[in-house]
Amino acid sequence: MNRAAVVGSLVVIALGAFFAGRYSSKSSHQEASGRKHILYYMDPMHPAYRSDRPGIAPDCGMALEPVYEGEDLSAKLQLPAGAILISPEKQQLIGVRLETVEKNSGWRLVRTTGRVVPDDNRVYRLMAGTDGWIQSLQDNPAGSVVKKNQLLATFYSREFRNAEQAYIGSLASIDRLKSTREPEEQSRIRDSSERVNEEQLRALGMGEPQIRELGKTRLVTGDIEVASPVDGIVLSRSISPQQRFEKGSEFYRIGDLSQVWILADLFGDEAQVLPPRTRVTETVREL
Repeated sequence: MNRAAVVGSLVVIALGAFFAGRYSSKSSHQEASGRKHILYYMDPMHPAYRSDRPGIAPDCGMALEPVYEGEDLSAKLQLPAGAILISPEKQQLIGVRLETVEKNSGWRLVRTTGRVVPDDNRVYRLMAGTDGWIQSLQDNPAGSVVKKNQLLATFYSREFRNAEQAYIGSLASIDRLKSTREPEEQSRIRDSSERVNEEQLRALGMGEPQIRELGKTRLVTGDIEVASPVDGIVLSRSISPQQRFEKGSEFYRIGDLSQVWILADLFGDEAQVLPPRTRVTETVREL
């Protein structure tokens, strides 16, 4: 082989080695530039836990995931549907604070509609204890304010005459026994006789004031009075003048409004956050 051929071969080999090295260096540089820097390792279940070296998460036993510079952390976390991840930097920027969850009393303002109703335990129904008809009726329609023992109406019933006569007769018998019996026996007979006859009058519908008046006058009356048992308001009236009624008919329904209920309308999540026995304070707008 002559000298010129040898020199040419060496030049070709040198150029090949030069370009091969340049290509290898370029590939190594591109690979090095494509590799990202690891910032830290974190627990995929609890991103607040971080470590500067790989290992196992102490709470769940999973391998720590590397976090690279500029990487989106939400892709590595096992977040529930609809949840988002806010980086510590953004949390600090928007002012997010973390506190321990605790159970205590609190308050919540709810604006809603409602209605005031009587307490069912303070509603009195005046019923007929016998057949009869209305004699007179006072001016007390539904909505009227009444006082305890106030006269509401009067009615007549044949059954009252016999009951009144029996009560008056028992009182006369007690008077006759006062001179012939011992004091203790007088008291026993008086209590037993009066109680039986008074209970008969109450069962038929006579009120306490009229029973006491009958005991004083001892005169049979045909007008039986219907009186209010409490201070309150007439919720309903089911009788009219000269009306005939049967036993069990309702005359009046009277409510004691010293204590009432407010029935509020709650919808959606408001009904869920107010369980039974929740204490509430109502504010009613003045009209």
